[in-house]
Amino acid sequence: MRKLICTLTAFFILSVAFTQTITPLGNITFCEGGGVMLTVSSDTSITAYQWMKDGTAIPNEISVNYTATALGNYTVRVKRDTLFDTIGPVKVTVYPKPTVNVNSPSVCVGETTTLIATGANTYAWSPSTALSSTTGATVTTNTNVTTTYRVIGMNSSGCLDTAFATVTVNQKPITDFTFTDNACSGANVAFTPTASGGTPGYTYSWDFGDGVISTNPSHIFTSLGCS
Repeated sequence: MRKLICTLTAFFILSVAFTQTITPLGNITFCEGGGVMLTVSSDTSITAYQWMKDGTAIPNEISVNYTATALGNYTVRVKRDTLFDTIGPVKVTVYPKPTVNVNSPSVCVGETTTLIATGANTYAWSPSTALSSTTGATVTTNTNVTTTYRVIGMNSSGCLDTAFATVTVNQKPITDFTFTDNACSGANVAFTPTASGGTPGYTYSWDFGDGVISTNPSHIFTSLGCS
């Protein structure tokens, strides 16, 4: 009688758990322009690292540390002998910074001018010299000397940006004039201006007192007597 012998082969899969974690060495929520270093807890048996962002390998990032500067979910692929595992993720949140803009006006000494900042939610101005306020999007200044103001804007996420406004103050010129006298009614009277101080490159506007305003320094008066 023939005997039937059956054999059973069993396969066992050995699973070795990786106990490493990703540790952020700082705040994982920050404003644009910041960053946080991510590191894998020490294990001398790990022979290879590959950092990933949103499931995609980050080129050349194969060390135990990685500095994240962009929004995303970060993991690291590690190798121990012939075994691989993925550690993480750690979610990094990056808030956008505001872009603050402000005007830089030119005025004559003694005049008041307005500074207007845009691009943020709240604003802080400095120095306070001659300013109507140190907060708010719009402030005025009556500074008598050229002054540079700094404005720091903050958005709803608490992120900051800085802009600078230079108020250029021009000194007023000192003016005078001479004219040809002994003129009779209907005769042309010529005026000669003189000016000093302020910023050279003077222009003139003449008010002749009879309702005529002109840039022409000569004028015919109709009500002059003769001397």
